[in-house]
Amino acid sequence: MLRRVRALAAKAGQDPDEVIANHLDSLRTGKLMPRSAYVARWRARAWQVWQRLQGIEDVNIPRLMETLMTIHAEQVFSDGLFNADPHPGNVLLLKDTSRLVGLIDFGQVKELSMDFRIQLAKLMIALARRDQEEVIRLDKEMGSQTRHSKPDVRYKVLTFWLDRDTDDVTGGRSFHDFLAWAEAEDPLLDMPQELHLVMRCSCMIRNLALTFGIRLSTAEYWKPVAQALLQKHGITY
Repeated sequence: MLRRVRALAAKAGQDPDEVIANHLDSLRTGKLMPRSAYVARWRARAWQVWQRLQGIEDVNIPRLMETLMTIHAEQVFSDGLFNADPHPGNVLLLKDTSRLVGLIDFGQVKELSMDFRIQLAKLMIALARRDQEEVIRLDKEMGSQTRHSKPDVRYKVLTFWLDRDTDDVTGGRSFHDFLAWAEAEDPLLDMPQELHLVMRCSCMIRNLALTFGIRLSTAEYWKPVAQALLQKHGITY
């Protein structure tokens, strides 16, 4: 991004170093936030103000995020029927916010076969272990293909969607820049639709948590439920 800013500054006849310094200061102070992040931040603040005006006790947001993670893990592995679109508008806070959450609008529901659930369970456990070789093996076994078969790139992509978006995965890139980098390095040729929808579910819950400054690892939260599925079917992994 800074390389782009420097190039644009030079083209406009401005001092690149000065423009970059101003750009970084704007990012630091929030003056140059992406619109989605800016809106999310102010929505979170508005929610806190509304709570206080209504005399409502503060909601334990970390616990709420953990609840959402656990619920969707159970949908995927235990039920084999899950909502692939758990955006904030589909989550309701009920009166007892310490224990209950309401989920609505199951318009993108996907049923998963037992074979797929078992394969996915192994993949999530391998991601939690950060076992790159095993993650790539399982991904290929599930039917995914990339043009250049670069294991390091594919591992980061799978980790990004199904586990976490820390700097060791993204290289400090933004969401869009990371996906553009991955597509340029090793374009995706084929992937099961079921896997794509699980990725979507995982990423949407984590993005909701990030709105409140909480960074989650999907694999860590889903691992116990994945292990329970394998144990139920007598599979040692």
